[in-house]
Amino acid sequence: MTAILVECGFMTNKADLKLLRSNVYRKTCAEAIVKGLREQFGLNLKASATPVPSQTAAQYKVVAGPFQEKATADKLLTKLKEEGFPVSIVSER
Repeated sequence: MTAILVECGFMTNKADLKLLRSNVYRKTCAEAIVKGLREQFGLNLKASATPVPSQTAAQYKVVAGPFQEKATADKLLTKLKEEGFPVSIVSER
């Protein structure tokens, strides 16, 4: 099965986190991913393709884990809270 792994940064790295909060960086990453897919699969843009309008109200959720020990999850939760992210722990039992 074909698979693609894209790593544009890590939320646990302060320098990466600053980049990930930047709309310009996220757009740059998205454009690079699209370019790579087009090149890999020989895709061309349709002449009638219209760009998707920017939706500034969109929100995205990131799931980090799972963790075998709650203490590890708590540690990451605390770190992300300190960075200003609204975070919570969800138990999957």
